[in-house]
Amino acid sequence: MRILHYVRQFHPSVGGIQDVVLQIARRQKAAGHHVEVMTLDRIFADNEKLPATDEVDGIPITRVPFRGIRQYPLLKLDLDTVNRFDVFHIHCVDSMLDKMIYLRHRIRGSVFLTTHGLYFHTEKFARIKQLFYRFITPRALAKVDKVFACSRNDHELIGRIIPDPDRLMLVENGVALDKFLPAAPAERTEDMVYIGRMASHKNVDALVDRFLEADTGARLHLVGRDFDGTLDRLRARNLPDSVVFHGAIDTDAIADLVARCRYFVSASSFEGFGLSAVEAMGAGLIPILNDIPPFRALVEGHGGYLIDFTRPGSLTPALEAARRSPEHDTLGETLQRSVRGYSWDEKVKAILAQYQQSRARPAS
Repeated sequence: MRILHYVRQFHPSVGGIQDVVLQIARRQKAAGHHVEVMTLDRIFADNEKLPATDEVDGIPITRVPFRGIRQYPLLKLDLDTVNRFDVFHIHCVDSMLDKMIYLRHRIRGSVFLTTHGLYFHTEKFARIKQLFYRFITPRALAKVDKVFACSRNDHELIGRIIPDPDRLMLVENGVALDKFLPAAPAERTEDMVYIGRMASHKNVDALVDRFLEADTGARLHLVGRDFDGTLDRLRARNLPDSVVFHGAIDTDAIADLVARCRYFVSASSFEGFGLSAVEAMGAGLIPILNDIPPFRALVEGHGGYLIDFTRPGSLTPALEAARRSPEHDTLGETLQRSVRGYSWDEKVKAILAQYQQSRARPAS
């Protein structure tokens, strides 16, 4: 098959959705399919203009210009390009999906969607998002051959509005479970690490506040690229040396850091799935996560701790419970075994099977 993925941000931009698309594309290519990625020509974080064509891991990348805001980029879809492919796979519920309302009949191949948390990551534009959810998104979903909900929360949200529920399927994200495994073992400390974007909905300020209240003598490592000024705001607080800013370091450096930590912490107020948390569990870290539905599903299914990071003093009891637990020294290894079901290979097989089934069925 010839497969074209569309995602707003991709290589060299780094993030959870970008990594998901890359993992899928790599495995589809390894299975013998021709796979390409279409993305936008600027990185949102710094507005850097990128070359029109590129390649990563042998996967061709086409970048297209756009106007408008990053939440809803306006771009021209080249139908001649799309029609060279058997499958057009859209990632995220955004302007590209909405284009299917009036362009689907001109696309010869099958069209798929992966939800990635829809558009409810923050409260910004909340009224507009609700209008889209009620009136626009259902019409767009009607034009898609299959919708892959990447979390139970997404499955529930889409299930309320999709015209044909048979076209909705839960395919939770796979995870590269060895992504943060170090080249050599290291002795774990009681340090904590957050890995992810420095963005407002990640609530890194609250995470830092709860860490400082706990006063454990450990360190909090913050890893990730600034997205909206969050990192600058944190640095302006003149925080103590126990809060360590690493910025956007490479995967090997993250693996070496993770090997010396015991906990993965996240105060995020919204996640489509919780990819970094599962990657961290795959590396043997104990998660202490904000009590939101995707994180709750992870902790209830595998282990770890849920707290309300907006509540002062909430981190201290979780750390005390972890230290008192008879599993304190073995829980990390238990979590590693528990998350093996997230292997990417099985997830990609399920996606490819749906491609095959839907190729000959035109969307209504």
